Amino acid sequence: QEVAYETLMPDRREAIHAAAGRALEQFYEGRLQEIYDRLAHHYARTGEAAKAVEYLTSFADKSARAYAHDEAVKALTEALSHAERVPAEIRDRRRIELVVRLPRSLTPLGRLSEIFSLLLGERERVERLRDPALAAHYHYTLGRAYMLGRRDLALQHARRALAEAERCGDPATVGRAYGL
Repeated sequence: QEVAYETLMPDRREAIHAAAGRALEQFYEGRLQEIYDRLAHHYARTGEAAKAVEYLTSFADKSARAYAHDEAVKALTEALSHAERVPAEIRDRRRIELVVRLPRSLTPLGRLSEIFSLLLGERERVERLRDPALAAHYHYTLGRAYMLGRRDLALQHARRALAEAERCGDPATVGRAYGL
């Protein structure tokens, strides 16, 4: 099977994966959560970057809920690479949404340095977007990461998360920011 697969031209392989993805979507309509792993696999091998990001993210969320954090990190990391190919007008937003998700699985794996590297590397992009909801989640996540060693910075980011969450009317993030 692998030998036959490798003999296919890349365009043909991509078309087969896209057709498989569409067939799975139709067959499992209304219960796609059962097959996020397969949808992610197929769409990640197509030119449909938005669908690849969508299903890789859904698979990562499902994996994280099942405490399969290694799988979740792999899926989100792969989603980040596909996010570079989504339309320019949504690229930065998708990237930040993915970066803010990663710490949920990196933290239980004890990979704190990666959290700081990811989040701090996106600071400029968050400011450029000027989206209070996204900024609130970003600053909350960064403040939470700082809780383990730099309480002063944790407090600074908690206050920023609180201000942004109040600005966009996000009571859940307001509560989390107060808790932080």
